[in-house]
Amino acid sequence: MPYKSLLVPAFLSTLFFSDRPSKGLKDYYKDYFPIGVAVSVRNTTGPDSALILAQFNSLTPENAMKMGPIHPEEGRYDWKDADAIVNFATSHGLRIRGHNLCWHEQTPAWLFKDTQGNDVTKEVLLQRLKDHITTVVNRYKGRIYAWDVVNEAVADNKDPDSTRILRNSPWYRICGDEFIAKAFEYAHAADPQAQLFYNDYNTERPEKRQRVYRLLKQLVDAGVPITGVGIQAHWSIFEPSADDLRTTIDLFSSLGLKVQITELDISVYPWEKERRALRPGESDAYTPQLQQQQTDQYRKVFSVFREYKGRLNGLTFWNISDKHTWLDDYPVRGRKNYPLLFDTAGQPKKAYWEVVNF
Repeated sequence: MPYKSLLVPAFLSTLFFSDRPSKGLKDYYKDYFPIGVAVSVRNTTGPDSALILAQFNSLTPENAMKMGPIHPEEGRYDWKDADAIVNFATSHGLRIRGHNLCWHEQTPAWLFKDTQGNDVTKEVLLQRLKDHITTVVNRYKGRIYAWDVVNEAVADNKDPDSTRILRNSPWYRICGDEFIAKAFEYAHAADPQAQLFYNDYNTERPEKRQRVYRLLKQLVDAGVPITGVGIQAHWSIFEPSADDLRTTIDLFSSLGLKVQITELDISVYPWEKERRALRPGESDAYTPQLQQQQTDQYRKVFSVFREYKGRLNGLTFWNISDKHTWLDDYPVRGRKNYPLLFDTAGQPKKAYWEVVNF
């Protein structure tokens, strides 16, 4: 007789199957905020799709809606992957966050140049931005409830008193800071009901937090139709502290903005920005000590998240399980970071139980 067909007393069933969640993250946090995950098309079939439906109630396309993949040539859009993810989500009653409408990376080669290869004028670039945002947002109007409108526009400069808030991207060099307000205006015109977010990383570090706050305050004071700020949360077992996280949420929400955790993962390695190869003798072993540190960090940040019920209106993990994450190739090529709540086999890790045990 197959093992699963045996009648097992309730207390023994709990003992034998305690590593199998009876509920999903979305169920544990139903009274707090939606719990989402970033996906690619390949995740919408097979074991990953089952894990998505069991654990999450919101999806973010990881790459399919970025400008390069979805708008590779002027006048041509590639909707295949984005449509597939949206259709999967809507068919299963999942919310959808759009990511993203304006970024300095993963942009198509034609965007900033004219036919002679020179930089376009500000007027041309803003028109291209308007056409792109209007076309993409209109296509998914009524199905995508929130958009990351502008992504990572604030400089990483560690001088909090720097007069330049924004990174020196092609957007900034051609348009100055005007492109940010325009992007929000274009998105709002295309879908007045959508929540519109500014999204960035390292917002818990004091020097960048202040620059992001300065940008957000300028937008709010100018009446730009911004709904909220996305805290990316690409963190590690070493940061952020609970106090830095609380300070960040308090500061941003003081402007009347919604706050979302948009790209959560907690690496077992310190944060790095520049890409590099694996160094000789460098190990990527997921030791019991690292697992415990990660568990402690997940417990800490989720405890803070729950304190902000009502101010946090969404949380999204960046990838589903340790089987495949964007950190496999960034910043260190070929190094596993083990940053998520599910292991390489899709099973809940020790950190998972600490996140749901409250």
